[in-house]
Amino acid sequence: MRLQALTRRPDTAPPDATPEQPGPTPPWERLWRLPTRMTLRDLVRRNRGLKLVSILLAFFLWFSINVSERDAERVVELPVAIRRLPPGLIVTNLPAKPIKTRLRGPRTILEGVDEHKVRLAPDLSSTMPGDLRLDLGGDMIRPDLPRRLKVVSLEPARLKLHVERLAQRNLTVRVEVAGLPAAGYKAKPSAAPDHVEVRGPASKLDDLKEIATEPVDVSGASATVQRTVLLSWAGDFVTFAPDHVTVTVAFEEEMMRREFRGVDVRVLHAEGARA
Repeated sequence: MRLQALTRRPDTAPPDATPEQPGPTPPWERLWRLPTRMTLRDLVRRNRGLKLVSILLAFFLWFSINVSERDAERVVELPVAIRRLPPGLIVTNLPAKPIKTRLRGPRTILEGVDEHKVRLAPDLSSTMPGDLRLDLGGDMIRPDLPRRLKVVSLEPARLKLHVERLAQRNLTVRVEVAGLPAAGYKAKPSAAPDHVEVRGPASKLDDLKEIATEPVDVSGASATVQRTVLLSWAGDFVTFAPDHVTVTVAFEEEMMRREFRGVDVRVLHAEGARA
């Protein structure tokens, strides 16, 4: 007589229990999920004609812009802006007119060059006071031009610059008075402050002994006049600190001499006396 082996029956789920379904995949996880091998193959095979046409159109567009487009020329006027000038120096004869620069390259790239933003900026970091002859070149253009543009010519191609040393002095302020005050009065002008700090090229400051104000009109005045006036122009690159002063014009009586003609003179208390 054999005894049956006792085995544990597997647990059975209740008939009403259903397996838990996974929830929807968030969109950010779908973005970061890498495509499977089958997905890549499907992507390549799907709409193969449209993909081929898109590649041909992109290649044609690139070829028409970068290869087949003929080079054109354009003349732009670029101002000169000195950079890296050593401290204490100044260039006193920068060209008043911009430099005519002839560029060559694809037309679409040439039209993108903005004359208001591009400059010829020579580097004068190693210059010394005196006259300097400077050869201009395309490497001085800032910001740099696109790689496919070339500088054909520059007019003028050479500049003669004069570099001077900056100087600083305290000079007396002289008040300029215009017009004549009332008869019998004399003007006594004064300025506050009576000295100003002048800064500019050393050659010009050597010739300056004082700084004049703009004329103050005192025509027919006899009472004190007080005004704020600017200092008059003293040359290019010459600056003042401050650039204006307060002028006070006081008046004082002065001794005068006047001649009267044709005046009758009589002698008093003397009968028959004549003058």
